[in-house]
Amino acid sequence: MYWPLGTPRIYATSSSRQPGPVHTVSHDGLPSRPQQPEQKPDDALLLSPNGPGPSSGPLTPVTPITPLTPGIKPVEHDYTDDEDEDDGFGVPPGPAPADLPLNEPILALRVARAGHIFAVITATTLTIWQTKPTVVLAVVVRSKASLDAYGTNTNLLLRPDSAILVIHTSLGFLITYSLATDPDARIYRPHFPNHTNVQRRRQSHAGEPGHTAPDQILWGPGEGPGVRDVSVRFRMVIKVDAGIESALALDDELVVATRKPAAVQCIRWTPDSSGSQTSTELLSRMSWLEKRVTVKEITHDRPMNLSTWVTSDGRAYAVQRLCKAQSGGGSNEPADTKKLFKGYCFHTPQSERDHAVRCVVNARFSLIAVGCADGSVRVYSAKDYSGNIPPSHVHSVPVSLSTTGQLTTLIYSPDGYCLFAGFEKGWVTWSVYGKLLSNTFHADHAIAASNGEEWISGVRDAAWVGGSCDLLLTGKSHEAVWLLEMARSAVTGCYSPANLFRTVLQSTSNIMVYRGYDLPDLTSISAEPALWHTARIPPGYLWNQWPVRCTAISADGRYVAVAGRRGLAHYSVNSGRWKTFTNEVLENEFQVRGGMCWYQNILVAAVEANRSFELRLYSRESALDGTVAYTQPMSAPVVLITVTGEDSLLAYTYDNLLYHYIFTPGPPGGSIRLIEVGHIAFHGIVRSPARVRGLSWILPDHQLLEGDPTQDVAHASVLFLVDGKLVLLRPSFAEGNLKYDMRVIAHNVEYYLNMRDRPYTHEAAPQRLIPGPDGSGGSGALEDSLWLFDGAELKAWPDMDPVMKAISGEEASRELPALVPVPIDFYPLSVVLPKAIVLGVEPDLIQRRDINFSFFRFAIRTHLFLPDILRFHLTANRSASALQLAQQYEQLEYFPHGLEILLHHVLDEEVDANPPPTPEHAILPRVLSLLSSFKQYLDIVVQCTRKTEVRSWRTLFAYLPPPQELFEESLQRGNLKTAGGYLLVLHTFDELATASEQSVRLLSRAMQEEDWDLCKELARFLAALDETGETLREAMELAKARCCAKCGGSAQISIGCTEPPIIHQRLWATARTVHLPFCQPRHSTTDIDPPTKEPLIFNNSATTTLIFFVIDLLSEVPFASLIVPSTCHPSLNPTTYLQIDTDLCVASRSPKMDDYGTESESDYTSYWRDWFISLRGNEYFCEIDEEYLTDRFNLTGLNTEVQYYQYALDLVTDMFDLDCDDEMRETIEKSARHLYGLVHARYIVTTRGLAKMLEKYKKGDFGKCPRVMCNSHPLLPMGLSDVPNLKPVKLYCARCEDTYNPKSSRHASIDGAYFGTSFHNILFQVYPTLVPAKSVERYVPRVYGFKVHAAAALMRWQDAQRASMRRRLRKMEVESGFKDNEAEELEDDDGEEDEEDEDNDVEIDDDIDEAGGENQGQLMRYRGAGPVAIAGGGGGSSVPSAFSGDAHMGSVA
Repeated sequence: MYWPLGTPRIYATSSSRQPGPVHTVSHDGLPSRPQQPEQKPDDALLLSPNGPGPSSGPLTPVTPITPLTPGIKPVEHDYTDDEDEDDGFGVPPGPAPADLPLNEPILALRVARAGHIFAVITATTLTIWQTKPTVVLAVVVRSKASLDAYGTNTNLLLRPDSAILVIHTSLGFLITYSLATDPDARIYRPHFPNHTNVQRRRQSHAGEPGHTAPDQILWGPGEGPGVRDVSVRFRMVIKVDAGIESALALDDELVVATRKPAAVQCIRWTPDSSGSQTSTELLSRMSWLEKRVTVKEITHDRPMNLSTWVTSDGRAYAVQRLCKAQSGGGSNEPADTKKLFKGYCFHTPQSERDHAVRCVVNARFSLIAVGCADGSVRVYSAKDYSGNIPPSHVHSVPVSLSTTGQLTTLIYSPDGYCLFAGFEKGWVTWSVYGKLLSNTFHADHAIAASNGEEWISGVRDAAWVGGSCDLLLTGKSHEAVWLLEMARSAVTGCYSPANLFRTVLQSTSNIMVYRGYDLPDLTSISAEPALWHTARIPPGYLWNQWPVRCTAISADGRYVAVAGRRGLAHYSVNSGRWKTFTNEVLENEFQVRGGMCWYQNILVAAVEANRSFELRLYSRESALDGTVAYTQPMSAPVVLITVTGEDSLLAYTYDNLLYHYIFTPGPPGGSIRLIEVGHIAFHGIVRSPARVRGLSWILPDHQLLEGDPTQDVAHASVLFLVDGKLVLLRPSFAEGNLKYDMRVIAHNVEYYLNMRDRPYTHEAAPQRLIPGPDGSGGSGALEDSLWLFDGAELKAWPDMDPVMKAISGEEASRELPALVPVPIDFYPLSVVLPKAIVLGVEPDLIQRRDINFSFFRFAIRTHLFLPDILRFHLTANRSASALQLAQQYEQLEYFPHGLEILLHHVLDEEVDANPPPTPEHAILPRVLSLLSSFKQYLDIVVQCTRKTEVRSWRTLFAYLPPPQELFEESLQRGNLKTAGGYLLVLHTFDELATASEQSVRLLSRAMQEEDWDLCKELARFLAALDETGETLREAMELAKARCCAKCGGSAQISIGCTEPPIIHQRLWATARTVHLPFCQPRHSTTDIDPPTKEPLIFNNSATTTLIFFVIDLLSEVPFASLIVPSTCHPSLNPTTYLQIDTDLCVASRSPKMDDYGTESESDYTSYWRDWFISLRGNEYFCEIDEEYLTDRFNLTGLNTEVQYYQYALDLVTDMFDLDCDDEMRETIEKSARHLYGLVHARYIVTTRGLAKMLEKYKKGDFGKCPRVMCNSHPLLPMGLSDVPNLKPVKLYCARCEDTYNPKSSRHASIDGAYFGTSFHNILFQVYPTLVPAKSVERYVPRVYGFKVHAAAALMRWQDAQRASMRRRLRKMEVESGFKDNEAEELEDDDGEEDEEDEDNDVEIDDDIDEAGGENQGQLMRYRGAGPVAIAGGGGGSSVPSAFSGDAHMGSVA
């Protein structure tokens, strides 16, 4: 539920030199001057936890006399409700050096529990930062004496309340510092006393800048308190003689794991009642630990009071600290005061790849994540404290370990919904149960390195701040800290039905509302950024109340409310105006705790004010001036609130009670109020109310419609989401008492959607259906469905009634019904039931070479769930339910596409099934039976055949009527394009003869209905059947006879002489494509000025019709302006033109085509593809069929690749009608070209696309191979990468198997991704007869006729290797693919192969050795850089590594 947003801010302290003493030098207890020889350190000043006495040996650094606890107050007091006063002590800064150490990389990053400050260390410095505003509060530079005595910094520990910092040094010392602050002191506060054009804090504003007080104008979110004045004081040095393996700072003590001996020491910040400050337990005495191990890492989670240890053998342990009463091993055993810990091993590695590296606890979901050496993260579920910690799931990295590097950091977001993992070469985030959210492993590290963006290439440490609004990152070896903003779902802070059904995202200062619910079907599923309504939260509220912790949207999407640290604000989406408190005192008087929800225009907020708990109702129409519409006191803090049904409110509290309220109008003239009608106690059912994340209930229909609301609590089935488990409580009565049957119905649930809670204000949804004849109940409409997401896929119960019966035991089997899986490749945020789609977002890291920074953005993703639900019903043999469900969504524009997906998936699975299913168990017949109930049935079948392999057609049509009948039915219905699709099926099944009656009937019908696009496609189809054109001629003659019989028309052609006219380029290409059979006219005239319409009649009327028909349809220009180049036929003079005039069935054409092709018209004509293909430099492209472009199935995923995707698609498909300026048009035009190229890469690997590219290949449109030995073999375009904007197009020669640059600079600038890396290989796989014989001719270097010795030796060696390989291939009866030039090469004695090979190897090696040093150097320099690729050597022979040469030098493949 978290996605990175934008580009991070960067902060650093050591990138520049600052004038003045801005930092302090710390000697860490050592004298500032060299110590005199007679001075000795005081042993009492050095704390050594390893022994009671002073340490012996060399001189020990002196620790100054300071109290063990100098009265330090936590720095986080401003972030709590405590009003304790600070002592106000401070230490004057010591002498400061001129400069800070430069370019020292950050080694560790730690954040305080409250998140208000964080600290970083380098090898010599300690820096304290304030989070908001992000500024440096203090910098401590350790002196040279301290570094020499204690060692450099290696790790940093921060007490959770940020009062004490501990630095772990390389020599095994722990240096502690205390941190204190004055809550009233500020070292920086902007003020503008003469600033007059500023409005004071207002109650209602639109959020523009300038609506804040004069001294607040420069403040951002959370920067209201200003910059605090802090004091850093050296405290003490702790010497650990046993060596420090790991350490952890807790609230009460410092836990240190030592190396020799292996032990765990607890050093209290203050002495206990007995005066002792340290306690130690050896690892060897811990029976639950393995022997001879050390503790490599320690973590602790305060809410769960649980620690995790990672030991040197790769195991992970869950550990608890024992108090004195718990020190005994059992109830009968005496207490052992030496026992400090008890634990359980929950992760045992099976191999070195499974060794634990990092460990982190997620208290909100009771999970423990273990990062392993192989980069994966194995997650365990902590069910109790007695060692019951079973495996839960695994987070897998999308790339290999070599790509990620070793795991460096692992951390959960504060709300537990997101897991961040940092690696040496990037980072990744997952949702709590394993859905991949974002990562940087696919980024271009070269671009990142050039931009200095180390946060992309690798992470050393990371931390969440601002209530998960921001993420702090440090690089592997960089001095900067990056602050990356995160956008997250509103469900993470406020779990309510409206937030689930209305997608809302929140970031640091904005809210984003998805607006596609009430838009047309096709618009709502697009990925346009305009579907997001983005509103900026008022800066006047954020400057002191940041971060926003709770966001709630109304059921109708009209209102949004936000709540930060104190107070709240709400917003109207329609008017775009916010309402905030006019009085800061009233705003700070309460805190939202327990969530918010909307009931119509009433905001319900669960608040805590003055240590009391209330439900407050605020009206959107009223000002936020302290007036509350209604206040409902609560006896305990509220866990969550939710609106259910039409007028009910549920409130669940920390005392484990669920209250049911009804919204009722108040007295006349008053506002609305709440009336409690019942409550349920869940004592003994829910152990920890704080872990309840979601709650709702399901009322029976009779109670919902006719029952007494006061009795709802006795009939409601309650759903709880606790620790990722979805629990259903089913009420029952036993002996007059109400009890609940509890059942965990799902595990690893991140969220669930109960369609009974779907807001009633949504557009009309499918209504509940009466039970069908198959007894399926009312599951057809999905109104009673329950949806849940488990981190892997979305699942659903189409009807909850069987689930209820299974739990209550009303049915014989208590097994839960099966869930319907809906696989998705993005994170789902909502299920839009009326539109049958799953809505989600997907992030994308954008790296461009024209800007010097990378940034994240996220795009809308949708998935049609209708095929999955229909298939579930059909698999269960519930055809009636499937039909009812399909009928409910028949009005959707993309409904046929959903049925096509269903047919496509089922067909693919049954074709690949082994063994194939029997007819009674096959799902395909049921799918086809369902499709036959809808009018789009024939179109769906044809569309499916276009997108499946031919081998699948037999299986499909085995359950369908013969294609001939489907063709006839399509003609009867008037679906001519569909009938044309069945012509292809008939041809594939060898049921279509030359010039068959079916093609003639369809062609004549298309002519009658003036469907010229279909006529064009039919002409191409018939021309492709026969290159001679006879099939097309015969079909045209028959179609002409049919049309003339009905229309009585005739065709005439005029010929004249004039200057060569401007010819549309596409006419030339298409005329050649169909092999237009021009004939020589018997009469001609001269000096006829165009545009004369005087006709000259050809005697051959059939040819006349053919010329007119084909040329007109392929050129798509009107007859009055159609000019045919005479060069189409060699018998016509080059200065002759043909002008066609006719009245045959084409009397009227669209006026918008009259001026097509003129130089003066706009580039944005109605035939954009014609114009694009005709441009110089675009000769490599083929024309994409319009049907392919308009099928969204073929455009999947391109919406995120192309800017202004929808406008670009409209332009390509000639539907663009936007009135915009020239700059905008140019941008859309550029996007349209990019979109056409990306679609082109997909189209040319289809059957139609391959056929078109094959024709261009045969004609040499892509050029000839420049290699002389290839004899001008035609080339094919190819890409070196499928990623756009990386590599330009190259040309591939199949004879020499090498690639070349295009000669023309226009062609060389085409993106190689427009052709892809696979097209040229697929073409030769589909047409194997086109694979040419490999070229074996090579250029032999000569000097005055004599071969150059070095080159000759190399060539002889290569010839021997080639001959040996060919003999082996021939022996295995494998075609070598090489052309034999000499007959004697074929006559090899197989019995002497091995001996000859060895002789050849020795001979060639001798020749090479005899070449001497000079010739050897010649070989190394021969023909430039690049190794000679030699394969198939066999016999252990090899070529010396000194050889270098061009790849054209006869590489053996």
